[in-house]
Amino acid sequence: MPNVYFIDIINPDNPGGPKVQAHFSPDVYLQSYKLNPVDYENLRAAKYVLENTCRIFSGIREFNDGGWCFTGKPKMWYIRQTV
Repeated sequence: MPNVYFIDIINPDNPGGPKVQAHFSPDVYLQSYKLNPVDYENLRAAKYVLENTCRIFSGIREFNDGGWCFTGKPKMWYIRQTV
């Protein structure tokens, strides 16, 4: 896959085991870069949380089986100037 951004994360199926690679699709970061600079900058916060995960939850959304929720506290995040 061209231009795919990979990051090593904790394996939610085996938290104590080796890390696995997750990827951000180019559609995610290119669309944010073009249309919403705040969302684009918050991808840095998402990267930080994925690299410094505090807890991982599953099954928190009734209609989204198989999803994971990585939690953490990034050092910074971005908001619109008027907020």
